Amino acid sequence: MNERQPVQTAAHGVVDGSVCTYDLVALPLANRWGSPLLLVYMQEREQKFSLVEAMFQASTEGLVALAVLRDARGEPNDFLIAALNDGAARLMRGTVQQLRGRRLSEISAAFPAGETLSRLITVFNAGGSARFELDCRRDSGGKTNLSVSVSAIGDLVAMTLTDVSSLKAKEDSFRLLFEGNPVPMLLCDVESLAFLAVNDAAIAHYGYDRDLFLTLTLLDILPQEDRDHVGDAIRNKHDLGGGPSHLWQHVRADGSPSSLIGRPRCFAIDPQSLWRSWT
Repeated sequence: MNERQPVQTAAHGVVDGSVCTYDLVALPLANRWGSPLLLVYMQEREQKFSLVEAMFQASTEGLVALAVLRDARGEPNDFLIAALNDGAARLMRGTVQQLRGRRLSEISAAFPAGETLSRLITVFNAGGSARFELDCRRDSGGKTNLSVSVSAIGDLVAMTLTDVSSLKAKEDSFRLLFEGNPVPMLLCDVESLAFLAVNDAAIAHYGYDRDLFLTLTLLDILPQEDRDHVGDAIRNKHDLGGGPSHLWQHVRADGSPSSLIGRPRCFAIDPQSLWRSWT
């Protein structure tokens, strides 16, 4: 309006779940009785697209809508693939056109149908949500690890598929390094300091059996006089102090001092837990 020239632009809005585009032409008009007026011409373009469909297809994760199928007694016994995106079709080893309209039990070559159906029926009957993992065999002899999230919505079940194969491979490598390491290694929760896992070398060194070890905390293997200081330092993420020559002593199951003495070294693997090893 300040330039006193017509202006052409486009505007977008969501109407009934569809993204609509409008062409706008604004014409400034002089007004001898007050502020200038603006005449706006608006025309809606014919082309529309579904916002839900756009998000559905744009997701890199596999998204599937399943319609429940019932037996003669009215009990759910299978699911029909009502809709899926390209990500889901790839993980289910087919195309959208090939898979849409098929029963879930019919694609057992790509999915462990029995295990999947039983889990989905449980979620559907409960009317809630769940998350689980599936191991799907490939033609090459390998397997794909899928993280599956499902939610029941009326007579539909929404299913999200995420390929976590690379993450599982890394976890398996860490587990192998952890369990087979000749150095005693312990995994504990950073908040409670409870042990989550211990390797065979730690069991042999400290003298606890595995079940008992997993009922203890990090503080239980420290001398009584060190527990408060070490616990506060770890929870507050402070240096345990003393420089390289400062040593921390541990206590075995029989109460004897541990010959494995050193400063804890912490390797963060997620917000809830830490790898801790002593050298």
